[in-house]
Amino acid sequence: MNPDFVERLPDLALFVAAAEAASLSAAARATGVPLARLSRRLAALELAVGVRLIDRTPRRFGLTEDGRAYLLAVRESVLALSESYDALLHQRGAPQGTLRLAASPDFAAPFLAPIIAEYVSLYPDVAIEIDLSPRRVDIAAERFDAAIRVGPLADSPLTSRRLASVPCFLYAAPAYLAAHGTPAHPADLADHLCLPLPHMSGVARLSRGSERYDAVMKGPVRANNLIVLRRLSGEGMGIVALNSLIATDGGEHCPIVPVLGDWQLEPTTFYFLTPGRLLPARTRAFFDLARQRLGAQGY
Repeated sequence: MNPDFVERLPDLALFVAAAEAASLSAAARATGVPLARLSRRLAALELAVGVRLIDRTPRRFGLTEDGRAYLLAVRESVLALSESYDALLHQRGAPQGTLRLAASPDFAAPFLAPIIAEYVSLYPDVAIEIDLSPRRVDIAAERFDAAIRVGPLADSPLTSRRLASVPCFLYAAPAYLAAHGTPAHPADLADHLCLPLPHMSGVARLSRGSERYDAVMKGPVRANNLIVLRRLSGEGMGIVALNSLIATDGGEHCPIVPVLGDWQLEPTTFYFLTPGRLLPARTRAFFDLARQRLGAQGY
């Protein structure tokens, strides 16, 4: 193995971290390397390879053409080594510090509490701070370790890892169906009160095997929170599209039942977003636990 390559491995890892985070300051926070030192190490790497890899201005970070080519050449090897190293550290010692996590309320309601309870019992040296607001936090700028969000994901410099994909169906309260009738086909939804999410734009794409149908879903109330929509449906306000876990949460107070049970919507997919692929041990441990528990439930 080339001795110079071995000597430059730490700088290569910093280069990949900076490229993943699209920011030197974000990379410094993610890696724990002071910004001034990070900048010096990247400059040393450029000197060693003999080309400029990064465009630096006060307002902009970007890779040069040589930098993009170099990233493609070294990224997978560096990340593989990093993940192997993280795995060894995880086995050697328990994660420590503070895990700052942002999560969608739609994920938090059915999933998050039992995972956090188990995580805290496994890693008592980690404190957890959770932001459950629906806003899209700036993970790097606000110094979050990770965010859990619903897909599909917009183009972003963040690294995404799939956490779970939960089936989604239509539901309504028995009282509503008794008063308004039960739809037999997606076309019948046009004659019913519905509680669509804002992104549906009045149309729900349903599937049954190879069949597809764009059903009209309109009603007097829209909300961007599935928990609120689930409660409204339980109060007899109309038919709602929900993932199967939220549909069954709190059912003893406001029961709802499946409608058009052989038709389903696109699954709700949750992603674990981080500033880069290089994760602190506490973040890696949380992702591994969450993925393991959700996978055991079939998600």
